[in-house]
Amino acid sequence: MDEELIKTVIVDDESACRNSLKGLITDHCNNLEIVGEAGNIKMGQETIMEKKPGLVFLDVKLPDGTGFDMLDQIPSLDFKIIFVSAFDRYAINAFRFSAIDYLLKPIESEKLMRAVNRLYDSNLYSNFHRRIELMMANLHGFNKIALPTLEGFTFVNLLDIVRCESESNYTWFIMKDGSKILVSRSLKEYDEMLCAQGFFRSHKSHLINLNHVVKYQKGGGGSLSLDDGSTVEVSRRRKDELLDVLLRRKNY
Repeated sequence: MDEELIKTVIVDDESACRNSLKGLITDHCNNLEIVGEAGNIKMGQETIMEKKPGLVFLDVKLPDGTGFDMLDQIPSLDFKIIFVSAFDRYAINAFRFSAIDYLLKPIESEKLMRAVNRLYDSNLYSNFHRRIELMMANLHGFNKIALPTLEGFTFVNLLDIVRCESESNYTWFIMKDGSKILVSRSLKEYDEMLCAQGFFRSHKSHLINLNHVVKYQKGGGGSLSLDDGSTVEVSRRRKDELLDVLLRRKNY
């Protein structure tokens, strides 16, 4: 029935990309109703204010600024957003740190359908607007991360994370106050996200925050003492790289 359809707006400066996305939505997403489209910030803002959509597909780069600039100009973000982007490493990292959905151009039908299906997952969309704010803050430097848990999302400062420990396809985040957060993603994913933010994969099961290292102990691959009193094993194959990183940081 019409009332069950999600009113949808597409904001993208390339008409070919808008047409391609409209075709994919028509063919694969019968729960979406396209009610408007726009090619720049001004038109996007006007279309959203007029049509009051439940979902916006928003391109990151627009001719008169960015999709984030447009969001800044909308008083109430009372709609869900799926970002669309050509590959932009920094923007993608901002999405990942904030656990925000995005699609890379050219958009694949299967990935589109998965993103649309996730709209109905209340846990994935809990704290959505706070995560949008976090993402926009992360565009100026990565200081916080949104961690998906079984209950929703927990927001933590990177400096408060002492280490991460793998448990099958889940990851434990051990915080400096002694608390532990179980996150429903693999350690490999966080290794990719955090390695450029002062973290190091010392072992297949351990990712450590180098800011909390107080001592390296020799023997085999060795071990690391952290300032929360814990000790973490170092694998032999990571030993040399770790020591090089620590010597350059001079923090142990």
